[in-house]
Amino acid sequence: MTNNYIPNIRMENAQIVKKNFSGEKYGDGQRNFGVLIPDEMVEALQRDGWNVKFFLPRQDDPTQHQQAWLPVKMKFGQYPPSIILVTSRGQVQLNEFTVSQLDRTRIASAQIEIRPYAYPAIKGRPAGVSAWLNAMVAIMDEEYRPVENPFASQYSDVPTLEYDQLMREFNERSRR
Repeated sequence: MTNNYIPNIRMENAQIVKKNFSGEKYGDGQRNFGVLIPDEMVEALQRDGWNVKFFLPRQDDPTQHQQAWLPVKMKFGQYPPSIILVTSRGQVQLNEFTVSQLDRTRIASAQIEIRPYAYPAIKGRPAGVSAWLNAMVAIMDEEYRPVENPFASQYSDVPTLEYDQLMREFNERSRR
């Protein structure tokens, strides 16, 4: 790893793997996912110290190409990532309470910006660079969209509420 400035990574048409947006998959509460790394980026990322990983080849085909991927961490704190889900009906800004729906959503592609965090060598662990999500626009794969609700047309005259608005109204009612 060099001691030079490490720029953010921007990727168009990124493929998301190992989704754990809820933080519940491994029981540790840490939200993360993986992004496939194009072959032409692998060497430069490794040279800068990024934590690039490789999928193991299938046992029935040991000559299979080893696909590189980068584990990306997420944290909703003082500076949360900006995450937008785009569907054929529009876009929605996701927050720490709604981002978990991406675990169950087929994502066709994504545009992402990842920021580096260079950490020092400590107690035998080598220095490196971890990846943190800065911004993402996830495009929902509409071909695998769940079956439409057969009862929805009965309520077409009822206004649609945003999740935040619904929760505010629910909280107001529960305080009474």
